[in-house]
Amino acid sequence: MGARSLQLDDLKDIASLSGVALSFDGKWLAYVRTSVVVSENEYTDEVILINPARKKQVACWAGSAPQWSPAANVLAYLANHQGVTYIWTYTVDTKISQPIAPVYESHYFMGHLALKNFAWSPNGVSIAYISADNAPAAEAQHTIIAERLLYKTKGGRVRPQVADDLLSHVWLADVASGSTSLVTAGPYNEHSLTWSPDSQHIAFLSNRTDDPDNNQLYDLYSVDLRSLSISQHTAGFGTVYQPAWSPDGRRIAFLGTTSKINTNDSPAEDTHLYVLSLHNEQIQALTKTLDRRVEQIRWHPKEGTIFFTAGDAGTTAIYLASVDAGELQKVTGDRCQVLEYVVDQSGDNLY
Repeated sequence: MGARSLQLDDLKDIASLSGVALSFDGKWLAYVRTSVVVSENEYTDEVILINPARKKQVACWAGSAPQWSPAANVLAYLANHQGVTYIWTYTVDTKISQPIAPVYESHYFMGHLALKNFAWSPNGVSIAYISADNAPAAEAQHTIIAERLLYKTKGGRVRPQVADDLLSHVWLADVASGSTSLVTAGPYNEHSLTWSPDSQHIAFLSNRTDDPDNNQLYDLYSVDLRSLSISQHTAGFGTVYQPAWSPDGRRIAFLGTTSKINTNDSPAEDTHLYVLSLHNEQIQALTKTLDRRVEQIRWHPKEGTIFFTAGDAGTTAIYLASVDAGELQKVTGDRCQVLEYVVDQSGDNLY
């Protein structure tokens, strides 16, 4: 059969890949393959497990958001369980999958960059996750009475048009027993969590202003898991996004915008990379000289440097920022678009 040009009907056969995750020993890669199911007018997500050395797929199942344990070849992911989204674990050696904890997603819109994520503790004992207390009620078909400004969701795939009144909080699940506990409570939403390297603290973002519907001024907080006491690390900075705790525990990197007026729609201001010193609460800007929108920050596992992506002239490249020297270096991406990446434990290899 001869070559032909791409046709509109071909688009349904093109799968998209996302959510790449590398095991702690570098022996396994997982990612999500999203495909079109034409007969159901729907998409389906599958977790694909491959052996990079053999370049071979070894397992595939329904699910999304794969994350490896930092201490074992156990993969956590999201999948359906009896009609509810659960965090599951898959153990490579035994090939056994097990549901761990339910995740209830509020449809309240916290912003395009808010992460309702989950993450393993560095010691591999627990998984912290963002969840509401229970599942949202079915969307009413009668007249809606709106009593708050953000009464709409962001819509899209499998989302209703009208927001619920549920709050998203930080929860903790013990992987061995499956027991869960509420970490943060109160009249605020929390999202975008990250662990301290000693597994004793969790940083997160929350908008605790008087009128959170009317702004997107998220600040950085952390909670001590022993006492459940909460500390605020930023105030009056602007808006904080997607924090990442440093491997040495002394800093928290984050994306941020500094405008004092920030709506809950897409931010027009470019996000930049900032680093907060936990010793003195000082904030350092690292990417202002680049003058490009910064995304996808990852700490180098062994050095005081941070990987990130930024777009320029139709390409999206990976860069490396030195915290101490303040220097920026392009790592890869001269004529391509790097959509996602992951760093191995040595920091020497990117996937």
